[in-house]
Amino acid sequence: MQVIEKLLKVFFLILLCCAPAQAGINHRINSGYFYSEGDYGYKKITYLHYVPVSYLYHLGRHRLGLGTGWLHIRGPSLEGVLTRPSAYSEGLADTYIRYQYRRLLQHRRVLVELKTQIKIPTADSKRGLGTGKYDADMRLAYRHFLRFFWLSAQAKYKWRQDLTTIELKETWGVDAGFIYAWSPGFSTMLQAQFEQAHTAFGENKKNIILLNSLKLARPLSLSIYISKGFSLSSPQWSSGLQTTLSW
Repeated sequence: MQVIEKLLKVFFLILLCCAPAQAGINHRINSGYFYSEGDYGYKKITYLHYVPVSYLYHLGRHRLGLGTGWLHIRGPSLEGVLTRPSAYSEGLADTYIRYQYRRLLQHRRVLVELKTQIKIPTADSKRGLGTGKYDADMRLAYRHFLRFFWLSAQAKYKWRQDLTTIELKETWGVDAGFIYAWSPGFSTMLQAQFEQAHTAFGENKKNIILLNSLKLARPLSLSIYISKGFSLSSPQWSSGLQTTLSW
């Protein structure tokens, strides 16, 4: 808990120090609903329902964020690694501290983005809602506009704290796809995703995701996605929606 308190104090201290120095600060609140199902090599399917809420603070090219949510899990598997102690549980999910850096280049035809986040284990591991361990990941994304659409690619790295009985490996991954804008307020993204297995006995994660983004009234936007998994470490199906309020 002392680590959590220190990280939160640093996060809010940055907000307080930076807010007066920047005019026109942009704020975003995100929420939605996410669902996934998969057997992960077990005989029974695990169903996951997640209602996230997060806040993102924009300061020029920099963004700071804090997020958590409410989690409902029914089934035997947790992250495709652990056998859960109970068939059903729900409660507070893990908490994430996020940082992003975005930069547009070549007359706004190239976007480079660095993302990093730290997971704070606030979910109850005794009830199978989380591992009870810290992890961190970093992503470097690149988008290039080519006449009618954006090409997108992303390299990702993740570190996980070992569990009591299982050694978790550091993993690398890559995503690639394209984004097509049907209009200024509506776009579609198709992306293939790959990530190394994070246990000695697991499989590499392989997914394809289709995402539609729609700008509603000026402060609101909506994203809807569906994803298909192609390995035992991935959910067989997942889907969700996210609403964003900006001001």
